[in-house]
Amino acid sequence: MYDALPDKITIYRGCDRRVRQGRRRLSWTIYEGCAHWFANRVDWTVGGEPVVYKGVIKKKDVALVFSGIEQEIVPFNAKAISNIETLAFDQELANECTRKRGGGQLSEAA
Repeated sequence: MYDALPDKITIYRGCDRRVRQGRRRLSWTIYEGCAHWFANRVDWTVGGEPVVYKGVIKKKDVALVFSGIEQEIVPFNAKAISNIETLAFDQELANECTRKRGGGQLSEAA
């Protein structure tokens, strides 16, 4: 999977807006729907707010790549991620990820 990646990779991360430095954590994905799925796991009953970040990383800065539905990307250093922007949470993209899993659950890795 690593060899097939382009030199610059668009990556996504979904989490609760309350996560301290959420945009500078190490677990990202190249599948946008997966990031929305992770953002959708927030606890709405205690004021959770889903957020999805989009960034760019150079292939040379990628430490680990995991295939499968999560298509996880882990950088050597979170500071290697550039052009980070906040995207609007999209429930349909979160649902798309769930459908790709056949309704199953993703791991808790990201």
